[in-house]
Amino acid sequence: MNDIIVTVESWPITKFILSIVAPFGGVAVVTVMIIRFFSIRIADRISKKYEAELTKNIEEYKSELSKEVEAYKAELNKEYATITTSLGKKQYISEKRFDAEFEIFQRLSLAYAEMVRDISIMIPVGVTYYPPDHEEKLKLQENQHKEAVRSVKKAQDALFSLEAFIPKEFVDEYQKIRSECNLQLDDFEKRYDVGAMVSQDEKERFTREARNRTISINEELNALTDKVRSYLESLDVIEK
Repeated sequence: MNDIIVTVESWPITKFILSIVAPFGGVAVVTVMIIRFFSIRIADRISKKYEAELTKNIEEYKSELSKEVEAYKAELNKEYATITTSLGKKQYISEKRFDAEFEIFQRLSLAYAEMVRDISIMIPVGVTYYPPDHEEKLKLQENQHKEAVRSVKKAQDALFSLEAFIPKEFVDEYQKIRSECNLQLDDFEKRYDVGAMVSQDEKERFTREARNRTISINEELNALTDKVRSYLESLDVIEK
């Protein structure tokens, strides 16, 4: 039996096989059977090793794929939310109503722009040039005051006639600007207050508060104009 290599691990099995085939003198057959037996075991171990490796690789791939899918879903949800929010802000109205609202805001914008312009001329900000002659200066300022009074009244009439047809938040902001313009008229007209215990020169001098209010009125009108523009852009006409 010099041709047979038997390991300690395989000896019990080998001994069993030899006890069966020895009477037949099949030493060579036994050698082949032993080799075949261990080849099968080795192949089985290799198969299980690669199967485990393959399973591991598949699980890693599934994990990476799952992460990519979740990231893609999150991106889709984000885009969907953006679109939904955008659509949610849209207001769908008839073409007739849109034209009516557009005309209303156009009339108000024109009236208020004229009012703020004339108020800003009446009580200006920064360096202002007046005629050197005091009487000419007073005459010029009185004309500016008359124009401002006319513009404030025009803006007031426009708002009173149209306020029922626009959102209340816009009405409140238009009212606020008009009220501040009225304060400017009051500040100018203090020069006519005969009961004031100050000199006429001081009565004719514009206060810092009044000049700052001119700046504030212009800023508020610009902000309101932007708000109106955004509102009109949010309106979407329903086509018939």
